[in-house]
Amino acid sequence: MDAKTKEVVGWISSNTDVNQTSVSWDTRSVFLTRGSGYQKDIKPGSYFIKIVFDNKNWATIQGGTFQVVQ
Repeated sequence: MDAKTKEVVGWISSNTDVNQTSVSWDTRSVFLTRGSGYQKDIKPGSYFIKIVFDNKNWATIQGGTFQVVQ
């Protein structure tokens, strides 16, 4: 998510397995939508990662702000 506007910039992983405990991400690109196979590069700026689970009983997790530079 964009740290300034709080808008969704993209998705880091479009699909994960129920037993998956980690996701590898190179910080250069994100998926266009959840479940999409198409990606776009993100612009330099301030961002944070917000994890939202499909199970509504699980709490949302939000990371600290980080910078993407060229």
